[in-house]
Amino acid sequence: MDCHNSEEHTAAAMPRKPGNGAAGPSHRTIALTGFMGCGKSSVGKELSKIIGGDFIDLDDFIEKREGMTIPEIFSSGGEPLFRSIERECLESILLPPHREKPLTLSLGGGTLMAPGCVGLIKENAFCVYMRARLETLADNLLNDFSGRPMLAGINEEGLPLREALMNRISRLMAVRSSVYEDSADLIIDIDGLDSLRTANFIAGLCR
Repeated sequence: MDCHNSEEHTAAAMPRKPGNGAAGPSHRTIALTGFMGCGKSSVGKELSKIIGGDFIDLDDFIEKREGMTIPEIFSSGGEPLFRSIERECLESILLPPHREKPLTLSLGGGTLMAPGCVGLIKENAFCVYMRARLETLADNLLNDFSGRPMLAGINEEGLPLREALMNRISRLMAVRSSVYEDSADLIIDIDGLDSLRTANFIAGLCR
């Protein structure tokens, strides 16, 4: 499961950087990372159909294991508690001694910000960063920001909603973008791509 650039994809994809975890028989997991609203879950479901194997959405996994929604976890212990739980769940997914089938794993938007999670991903998965412009993320989140703790309160900032979203995304991306890029084996610009096209794009590069 290695990824190679090609002439038709050079404008939209950046291949693996030296030093990151190599894909291959011992790396049967593709982990999708990127900011909330970039479509990781939708793309992950489509990708798992194309390449076979299992699909796990990390946020869904956390909620099922804890018996609480993510906003409830944030309310009970804030972001530090959530990130600790997130790390434990990521370990339980990635560290079984032998995986029989390929796995497509959709990470949370802030997963790589949790201590130790970058190392877990680099050691045990091939990481694809689904990169999007701020405008794309804001448009995708306009009707889908409730229940996202990192976007809490944006409709109370006295600004038009899209402008408030842009400001919040920009502040978070100022911290996260370099982590996304440094952790990625492959970077794909997803602006203008739907979920199925993005999944086919990734599958075509990961052969």
